[in-house]
Amino acid sequence: MERAAAAAASWQALTPRFVPQHEIPAGDETDRLHRWGYRRYRDLFNDRQLFGLELSCRLIAGIADERVRHALATNLSDLLRYQNMLCRYDTMALKSLDIFSVHGFPVGLVQCESNLLGIMNGGGMNVGSGGWANIVEKYTRAKKYCVSPFEVQHKAGRKVIVPINGEWIGERINGTGRRNVSVRCASSTTVELAVESLDAVFTDPPYFGNVQPALFW
Repeated sequence: MERAAAAAASWQALTPRFVPQHEIPAGDETDRLHRWGYRRYRDLFNDRQLFGLELSCRLIAGIADERVRHALATNLSDLLRYQNMLCRYDTMALKSLDIFSVHGFPVGLVQCESNLLGIMNGGGMNVGSGGWANIVEKYTRAKKYCVSPFEVQHKAGRKVIVPINGEWIGERINGTGRRNVSVRCASSTTVELAVESLDAVFTDPPYFGNVQPALFW
């Protein structure tokens, strides 16, 4: 209780610069939030989470290196899935479940709050999920995959890692190779693209405006 009171006092004494004030729009899932009394996105976080996330945003915004700043902002976006009061506890895996472990906003009677920084065991390994340490570790694995991508095959009941020799993902590698990378978020019915100009297409199910799952931070 003392820690919660201290976090509340620290948060109330801080003038937020990054915490969203936007109202939660209507939608199949967001209407569920409305029924539970949630009106603004900030309502989905307690004072301790708001305080920690606000300070995280300030630290990230102050980083001069644009690539590092963007990388940490990407990590922050992932962190938000765990640093909110709609997370639940997985009693089988013994860790917190992120808010979008199901497609929607599951409002439970028991809330699970993850440690903001993450928890390490005696061997320096991450325990559980939902903290900065977990998110950065996952991001690091993704970047390593970009340098040395691979496929997974199943042989004789075992998973076998098959390297994709000579391939890499991104705009540069080891300071030598360079590519022009263009990432667009657009409707496939209206976007104009040159012939044979795509390497990959990522799609989202056609929920359109029926479901509003964003945390808008």
